[in-house]
Amino acid sequence: MAIALVKHRENPLLRRREVHFEVEHVGRATPSIAEVRERLTGILNAGPDALYILRLETMTGLNRSRGLCHIYEDAEKGNRLEPEHVRRLNMEPARRGQTLEELKKQRAARKAAARAKTG
Repeated sequence: MAIALVKHRENPLLRRREVHFEVEHVGRATPSIAEVRERLTGILNAGPDALYILRLETMTGLNRSRGLCHIYEDAEKGNRLEPEHVRRLNMEPARRGQTLEELKKQRAARKAAARAKTG
C-alpha cells in the first residue's frame, strides 16, 4: 500500500490542515480507514487523535483510492469541530462496534417509548 499526498492546504480559520491523498493498493481490497489513518499519522507527523479521515473512495476499475483528511492542532479541537459520524468512523474497530451497539439499544428504547405513548 503506497500513499501519495495530492494536495495540502492550511485552514487558518479552523486551525487545521486539509490533505487530499491517494492510496495505491495493487492486488488488495480497499484498505480500512484504520490502516490508512495509521500510515498517514506517520507520514504527516500528526497525533493519531488529531487526524480524521473524512472520506476514502475507491476509483472505479482501478486499484487506487482517493481520500480527504483533516489534521487539527490538538485532539480536543477536532472533537468539537468534526461531526459525530466522522468521529465514529475514525474510532478503532472494537470501540466502534461497541458504540454502534449502544446506539442500536438507544434507538430501540426510543421506539418502544414512542409506541407505548401512542398505543
